[in-house]
Amino acid sequence: MDKIVVKFLKPHGIYTPGDIAGFDESHVERLEKLAKSEVVELYKADKADEGGDANKRQGNTGRRGAAGEAN
Repeated sequence: MDKIVVKFLKPHGIYTPGDIAGFDESHVERLEKLAKSEVVELYKADKADEGGDANKRQGNTGRRGAAGEAN
């Protein structure tokens, strides 16, 4: 069963703006209503979002210096 992946643009239930969630096709009618209200938009992953470690993409290695400061 395919998933419909959306990005939330406005708060809705447990979701906050920027959240990405996948729903079964049985939710298509509800998602269409939310899209018309500009609460969600269809989400398509680009190269930066595919796989890998989020910290590496953001340049954070997680290592700290001798005094405990972030590098």
